[in-house]
Amino acid sequence: MTSLSLIPTDQVPEGMVFVPSGPCVLGDPSAGSQRVVEVADFFIDRTEVTGAEYEKFVRATGARPPDRWPGPLCPAELRDQAVYNVSWFEAVEYARWAGKRLPTEFEWEKAARGVDGRHFPWGNRFDPARANFRDSPREGLQVGRKRRGASPYGVLDMAGNLWEWTLDREKRGETDRVIRGGASYSTADELLAYRRKGAPLGGASYGGPNLLGFRCVKPVRPESAKPDLLDELAPGDLAEAAEFYWDQERVALTRACADRLRELNPRSVAGNFWLGMCLERDGKPADGLAALKRAFIQLPAYRTRNRSTRAELIRMLAAVRTPPDRAFLDVLQTFSRAQRAIEARRYADAEAELKKILADDPDHPFAHEQLADVCDALNRPQEAAAHRQKRVDAYRLELREAPDNAELHHEFAEFIAHNDFDLAEGLRLARRAVELEPLEPRYRAQAAEFLARSGRWPEAIAEITRAIEQSPEQDAYREALRSYQASRALVSRKK
Repeated sequence: MTSLSLIPTDQVPEGMVFVPSGPCVLGDPSAGSQRVVEVADFFIDRTEVTGAEYEKFVRATGARPPDRWPGPLCPAELRDQAVYNVSWFEAVEYARWAGKRLPTEFEWEKAARGVDGRHFPWGNRFDPARANFRDSPREGLQVGRKRRGASPYGVLDMAGNLWEWTLDREKRGETDRVIRGGASYSTADELLAYRRKGAPLGGASYGGPNLLGFRCVKPVRPESAKPDLLDELAPGDLAEAAEFYWDQERVALTRACADRLRELNPRSVAGNFWLGMCLERDGKPADGLAALKRAFIQLPAYRTRNRSTRAELIRMLAAVRTPPDRAFLDVLQTFSRAQRAIEARRYADAEAELKKILADDPDHPFAHEQLADVCDALNRPQEAAAHRQKRVDAYRLELREAPDNAELHHEFAEFIAHNDFDLAEGLRLARRAVELEPLEPRYRAQAAEFLARSGRWPEAIAEITRAIEQSPEQDAYREALRSYQASRALVSRKK
């Protein structure tokens, strides 16, 4: 443990304060989430990043200036104000440029509350004179003005002024990041040091101007540097990053995001969509059309940036000299015809329709999934097994692209259960879904089913009991519990 006395003043970076390591009380006491957490020592910016500081970043890197700036120079009246209308991506890029990073949720909260679990940076009672919030005079976003509102470590403006970005997700498996501290339009309740909200990576408006800003931290013990900006992103962030950088006209970064998505999953809908857009921008419309076609055939209803992939495809089809057969644009209708044929037990007709899709996309997962059922009906079990394996292979690629997507784990596990694939893999997927979303009873019920099918009755009973506690109105869960208890009793009698 590093104590305050072991950090000489001249070793604290300029504009930052030292927060020593050790246990601290974090979390919302009213929600029962308060707990003691050990946090390593770090330095944190005394104030939010200002317009003057952000200007240095813009001029050095060519980054896009905030919306209210007329150009790369910060207006004089905003130089000592907290910079706002900054996306999470831009905050991460600034921190990287400055040799720092964004704070984790725990780091931010410890810097605001100290170790005693106080409600506000200055204590437990709200004092309107110590924060810039909804009831304060309209005096702008100048940093450091409310010095009596300092935290135990001397960190300023952690209640009000601006919402501040952190590194952490609001919910596991989703991309929104936690924002902390409240803003100049916030109520006193939003200024509580343990209050948290989520915001999309590109930023969002909360009842007024987009008052999202940030401050940075620097760990006392150096961390391994990430060689590339995109290394700061999780796989699940890449699709949003591609869209964000496209809007900023940073096509090279959009292409880099698309390439990474396609490395994870060559069939990535988002990866192929943005690859197509970039290739067209680079003067390669035929290649762009091919990439967009791959995206569209997989998921015809896919939309990005409120524009339909179909609309982009039609535009590109008109731009290329030798357009391909446009029949693939009707893939939704082809699937519908196949489904109607299956329902009418016209399996040969359904097979013919689904093979039209495979002619354009030989690995189409949904076509293979439906063809497996068709082959079962036609008593061709080997072909059915081959088609199902194609669907399993596609699921595994999708999980590489979205490793924290609980619903995708649940869906894959459901496919395994329905088709009697490897129960061990199904249980692993079901348990991962529970780990990602522990409050979703469907995922617990699915894990219980796999445990029961494996003969692990005590664990199955424990899991389905938790599902019942979370969703007591579900009769199916109670029936499952009775079934598991009866099976366990039967096994015990046989012993």
